Amino acid sequence: MLPIVWVRNAFYIAQIVMLYYNVNNWSRTTNQALAFLFIIFGELSNLAILGLVLLGAMSFGKTVRDRPTSFGRHSKGARASSVSRYTRDDVSAKSEVVV
Repeated sequence: MLPIVWVRNAFYIAQIVMLYYNVNNWSRTTNQALAFLFIIFGELSNLAILGLVLLGAMSFGKTVRDRPTSFGRHSKGARASSVSRYTRDDVSAKSEVVV
């Protein structure tokens, strides 16, 4: 994602440079084309960044949703207030939850 941010920042820097650069001798169509390209590519890079952020959020949501829990699948001996918690070594440890 970092190179996309760099590209977006490069477009911003190029726009600032164009403000202070003398473009009076350039044609009007050249100025309009540059403005159009800066707008389009700047917005496309913003859209790519948004897409990567949403993709990351969606994949993180899948990993959280796919974690095994004991909600709704209690055995006969399990109380409703006990929740299975997974530790680092993937051993299920029971803990009491105060409701």
